[in-house]
Amino acid sequence: MQGIGVINGSLENAATVRPGSTVGVLTLNGAYTQKSSGILEIEIGGLNVGTEYDRLAVTGNVSFDGTLNVYLIDPFQPSSGNMFDIITYTGTRSGVFSTVNVPSLSGGLMWNLSYDPVVRLTVQ
Repeated sequence: MQGIGVINGSLENAATVRPGSTVGVLTLNGAYTQKSSGILEIEIGGLNVGTEYDRLAVTGNVSFDGTLNVYLIDPFQPSSGNMFDIITYTGTRSGVFSTVNVPSLSGGLMWNLSYDPVVRLTVQ
């Protein structure tokens, strides 16, 4: 599944979900459950959500497993302190991604992934 807009209902991901057509926000009015076979793909090309990086916005509970793949859109290179709220949710969270694939960063920078109160990637 790929796209932007609003889905009214819960979503169980056992395949691949890609918010945006290039980048964008996919809103889910319901719960999001990612199974062990599920993949969430997020693109980051700048600091502005919806126009430069993807977000999955969930108005319910979330449950994570499976894989998170993050891609940088050329020529964007994040700097120390940059934060990307890639998943927002209003309910409770259970689980974490079992595999997280993030692009390499230059200059000794690293990614930090946190889950509460949003799923956030921070460059350190």
